[in-house]
Amino acid sequence: MGVIYALCLILICVSCYVMFLNIAMELRDPFYKLIALGLGTCYIFQVFLQIGGVTKFIPSTGVTLPLVSYGGSSLLSTMIMFGIIQGLYIIREDEEEERIERKRERELRNEPRKTNRKNTAKTRPRFEEVPKQRTRKKQRVR
Repeated sequence: MGVIYALCLILICVSCYVMFLNIAMELRDPFYKLIALGLGTCYIFQVFLQIGGVTKFIPSTGVTLPLVSYGGSSLLSTMIMFGIIQGLYIIREDEEEERIERKRERELRNEPRKTNRKNTAKTRPRFEEVPKQRTRKKQRVR
């Protein structure tokens, strides 16, 4: 029965890491993307060190398992890490709303131009046309 609990705990930690990566990949700003990737990597590295030490896969380093093992500073730092990731998720949602709003504004600005005809180069002028001035024909000299 203990193995099932351990596997569930591992799956929860890995799913948190996958969500961190998902949030990071959807961010547009490279600075925020690198912050999310770095914090996610720190989190999964800490999980790997603890689980690897308990299973004797690697030597035990004394690193605590995030949100599970006893330790106030580990718990505090993990909660701060999750808070920063949550803040980046909120920034991502704001970016998405701004992108949708800009798209709607562009559609509203282009709405009066629509006609029943297809928009081709002939029907929509690309620049303001300047009326041509009449010029005199050159006379031939004999």
